[in-house]
Amino acid sequence: MDEDGPVYPLQPMDYATALFYLRKFLGCPWSQRPDPLQHLKLNFTLHSLKATLLSWGPQLHEKVTPEQRLSQGHHSDPNSSLDTYSRDVVWTSLTYQRKMIQEVQSGWRPAIAQHRGRMVVFYSFVGIPKGVPPYGISAMKQKFMANYPSELIHADLFPSTRLVSLVHDQLSKKVWKWVPWKYRISLTRSEEISSNRAQKMPKIDHLGLHSLLFDDPPSIDVSNNAMGVNSIRNMLEVHDRAIALCQGAHLANLKAYTHKFIGFLTAKYDGDLRSPSVLEAQHADQKIWTVIAELMERGKGQGKSKGKQNSGKSKGKVQWLTEIQRDGGFKQLCMRYQVDSAETLPVHDVDPVQDFAPPSDSFTRGRLSQPEQANAETDITATDLLRVASSGQVGYGAASPSCCEYSRLKLRDDDGPKALRSPEHLSGLPNLTPWELQRVQESFMMLSRCVEVLTLVFQAGGHVHLEQPLNAMSWLEKVVRQFLQLIGASCINVAACAYEMDIYKAWMFASSFTGLRPLGLRDDSGAFASRATAQYPQKLAQLFANLVDPLLDTSGLDLQWSYLDALMPTKQLSEYPFSQIDGGGAFSYPDWSQDNRQEHDWFKTLRTSWMNRIISERLDKILLAHVASGNPSPPFSVEILTPFKADLEQFLEAHGHTPDWSVRQHQPIHLHILHSFQKIMHDVDFTLLPSLLEGVRTGFSTAIPPSGIFPPQERTDIEPDPLSAHLSNWQSAEEDLPLTRELVQEEIDKGWVFPYKGSLEEAQQEYPAGVAIGKLGVARSDSRAPRLVVDSSVCGLNGRCIIPERSTLPTAKEVLRSYPLRQCQRNLMGFSLDVKAAHKRIVLHPDECGLVGFSLEGQLFFYRVTPFGAVFSAFWWARLGGLLLRIFHHLIWLSHAGFLYVDDFLFFMETNMMPLSATLLCIFCQLLEIPISWKKTAMHSSIDYIGWKFNFNAGIVTIPIEKILKL
Repeated sequence: MDEDGPVYPLQPMDYATALFYLRKFLGCPWSQRPDPLQHLKLNFTLHSLKATLLSWGPQLHEKVTPEQRLSQGHHSDPNSSLDTYSRDVVWTSLTYQRKMIQEVQSGWRPAIAQHRGRMVVFYSFVGIPKGVPPYGISAMKQKFMANYPSELIHADLFPSTRLVSLVHDQLSKKVWKWVPWKYRISLTRSEEISSNRAQKMPKIDHLGLHSLLFDDPPSIDVSNNAMGVNSIRNMLEVHDRAIALCQGAHLANLKAYTHKFIGFLTAKYDGDLRSPSVLEAQHADQKIWTVIAELMERGKGQGKSKGKQNSGKSKGKVQWLTEIQRDGGFKQLCMRYQVDSAETLPVHDVDPVQDFAPPSDSFTRGRLSQPEQANAETDITATDLLRVASSGQVGYGAASPSCCEYSRLKLRDDDGPKALRSPEHLSGLPNLTPWELQRVQESFMMLSRCVEVLTLVFQAGGHVHLEQPLNAMSWLEKVVRQFLQLIGASCINVAACAYEMDIYKAWMFASSFTGLRPLGLRDDSGAFASRATAQYPQKLAQLFANLVDPLLDTSGLDLQWSYLDALMPTKQLSEYPFSQIDGGGAFSYPDWSQDNRQEHDWFKTLRTSWMNRIISERLDKILLAHVASGNPSPPFSVEILTPFKADLEQFLEAHGHTPDWSVRQHQPIHLHILHSFQKIMHDVDFTLLPSLLEGVRTGFSTAIPPSGIFPPQERTDIEPDPLSAHLSNWQSAEEDLPLTRELVQEEIDKGWVFPYKGSLEEAQQEYPAGVAIGKLGVARSDSRAPRLVVDSSVCGLNGRCIIPERSTLPTAKEVLRSYPLRQCQRNLMGFSLDVKAAHKRIVLHPDECGLVGFSLEGQLFFYRVTPFGAVFSAFWWARLGGLLLRIFHHLIWLSHAGFLYVDDFLFFMETNMMPLSATLLCIFCQLLEIPISWKKTAMHSSIDYIGWKFNFNAGIVTIPIEKILKL
């Protein structure tokens, strides 16, 4: 040993001394403070060490000799063992142990030995309590529902009776042991395992009495090959519910742990690092709960403060805080989970904080805690920053992103750090390595995100400033120059020497607040006394604080980033603005978070049964993965949809409707089922479905029945042009005839178009209502495949069709007026659906097919469906799409907002509920064969809709970059 360290005896030890040093060496190499795991060392003995070595030895096979293995079990006379265990005798044993250590260091792991001695093993259910009586579980369930009214209670989510009994027994005894994952199963899963298990047929001659009496509890196989992330999440959530059911902890805290655990489990690692396996994740969960158990054990025996009865009786105990004052009123704190459950934990020594000095004497006194860290380079943190910035709660925003990669000092021709950019190459100098280019991109991302946050603060009513060195190249970035123009910046040059700093440095504050101008102190001559360093002097910081203090309306608070939702303003039920138009007509409105809704919940029973199936089968997770992959196929198979179809049929029969799954020719939608839904909800557009089933009118010779949901159309006195026939097409169709032929053939194959074998005169005789031949065109777009368009205006058809009403479409302002949802402070998520070829899902009346024709290479063609380009096509789809939107509103029912713009649906609601409601809508669309463009389906906090990008989490709307590039 070192001369300054302890001297250990260099001779054989007796048992007590050897046991002392064994336990000492288990902890001292890695801890310089009092060992927090001291009590666990008592589980280790020399006997357990020997048993472990003996059990590991045979697993090394030929790597150790039989002689070496046998040397571990050598026993000598205890009276002479000190003499017997000489150096030569123990050499073989030490060689064996050294080999075992080397194998473990190289990655080898032995199989787990049987429990013996005082070894700690996985918790066994052999000694599980008989269980909480049924009436006890029923009472616990009722209390759980009262405490968590938003949680769904279902057998697929409810923990098994065994699990509840175990948790209840441990909490009642104030002793906690980790529950293995294989026992964390739901009530339904437990019953399935029990029913499928073969009946025990014990062989008496081979089993002892304890084996006959052993109650093997239901369990699942936990392995790396048989489980995925969803299975792990289910096990953790069932465990959370069991603890919350027994009132061991608040469900919100348990869910937060599960969320964080799954986050670490599914995190992506750079390089060659792999994600943890299932067994490694289970081991990590065991370690965490072991520490929790230790903390519970430490809290035993400490003085408790259980409320007002104890207040004032002993020093250090204070009365419970039961109310807080906020927004001029008092709010009651949640005490249900705190009363009689809080214990004073012992205060442990912590490492001293080095070189900490408060900035001023006015620094808040109190215990110093480690601040939360938030990296603005991560998308989650950046989104949260945007949400705070746009909330209107920030009175003053300041940003000082790192200017390291924007420094002009690196441009000097010396031995300093390498320059990665120049004023001429702000995006990076040529010939940079990938690592250097990443540094350039990260520095710009940090700068641009800071500017974006400051812009939102300014636009939400606050003042802001951006600080960078005077000569930094960051001032040349386009985003910075646009920001300076937006805020009308006052650029304030602050010299370090003006604030008692004897260094060559200056800061440039570009601020919207002209009150900061006094920061730019000058000398007697009027010039700056010094120039351009990253530490603010105390005098400058104090002056800055004094100047911006009038902009803030609240005193300083110790705000926690994890409680971000509490900072967000809440839109009250009667607060303006109100959105009015959602695309569903006069009797539909977009914001379903408003108070005093008059609608009846017509689809409650169907929604409840479907939601239970969705949650039990975790179909929302399937939909999330499907949407993220961009798969063009439907998300759910026929097998998955079968029970949902049965629920729908049962629902219709309960309302007196016979399910009719027949489909009208030339279109895919189950119109009879849709008609039943319309009747159940007493929808006012009662002429829609009969017209769709018969074939819709164009308004040319026969009037279109009004819907009663859209405002009436104003009549014009202009005399329309007569019907005409055009045998030539637009240039877009003629310039690429092979493509045009291919598109026409596709529509023929789908049954939308049919070639007419006769002449124009014969067509006029066959269709006495009228014949119009429009011009064919091909619409091309970067975001979608080419499609046919028939110009029905040039042939006089659109001008002669009388449309009784005009449809109403939402704008971006309607979406903004619906944001945020009322009385909601949580994150929001959006969901969009696009109906594929929406206009062509409506079939024309057979008598009026002659009105929608075109010609290609001398051949006449007529449409059976309403084509894109005809005025009546847009009207009929507006009615059908409006009906779907009204049904969707009633299906979701929970607080949400929904819109329809032509054939694009948009919904947003709370993040934890949007995937469930989206799954509900997708199942409805698949069952009724509503043609959805699944590849375009989106579900995210940020959604592109009608030419705008809506960020529902941050509360901002921007122009998509693709659209900007086209301008």
